[in-house]
Amino acid sequence: MKTKFSQKLLNGLKPENKPYRVHDTNQPGLFIRVLPSGHMSYMVTWARNKNVTLGRVGKMTLEQARQEAAR
Repeated sequence: MKTKFSQKLLNGLKPENKPYRVHDTNQPGLFIRVLPSGHMSYMVTWARNKNVTLGRVGKMTLEQARQEAAR
């Protein structure tokens, strides 16, 4: 799913049976991975199958994640 990230969206993300990703429309490559355990992480992808974790949702702000993804 692709959507614009906001605090309301972050608060509404719920764990499912399988991990899933939500991609940001403002910052290319930035996405949130939601695991069945409820763990949510900001991640960035820059090439085919090349991902890196930026930080955990709640410990890192959305703006910090966008700045890191832009670098």
